[in-house]
Amino acid sequence: MMTPSSQCKDAGLASLQELINVSGIAKSTLLGWHRQDQVKFKLAIDAVSYRKLIC
Repeated sequence: MMTPSSQCKDAGLASLQELINVSGIAKSTLLGWHRQDQVKFKLAIDAVSYRKLIC
């Protein structure tokens, strides 16, 4: 499994920190999703990627 940061970078984000800053989701929540609920983690990444695309 990829690291959270690697998944973010692979999706075009600068880092996990960018996901945290833009989404407003706590780091601990995102790390928990990464370990236990990949669907939620990927949705958060997709939402931030989409926001970068349209803004």
